[in-house]
Amino acid sequence: MPIGVLHENLLNDNPCLQAPSRPIEGELKFSTMSTTGPWSTGTTAELICKLPYISQGEIKSICSNGIFSPLGNCILPPANNNLATITQMDKIQ
Repeated sequence: MPIGVLHENLLNDNPCLQAPSRPIEGELKFSTMSTTGPWSTGTTAELICKLPYISQGEIKSICSNGIFSPLGNCILPPANNNLATITQMDKIQ
């Protein structure tokens, strides 16, 4: 294989050296099953939130050109208004 073609292939398959930021109250699951890089182009990182947190935004990040795409985060689900009202009423009594 000519050097120019080899060099072009290396540039097009630029691995991701750094994982997406680990979300607070969540974990990342990689399609390669490896938690350490480098990760090859096309590797996905999936956001898995700890209960009772839920995901907000993108739940999958893909390695492309040496960078993982933006990933969402884990948030507490919106409170049930009736439950919040009951809790506040208990505090008043």
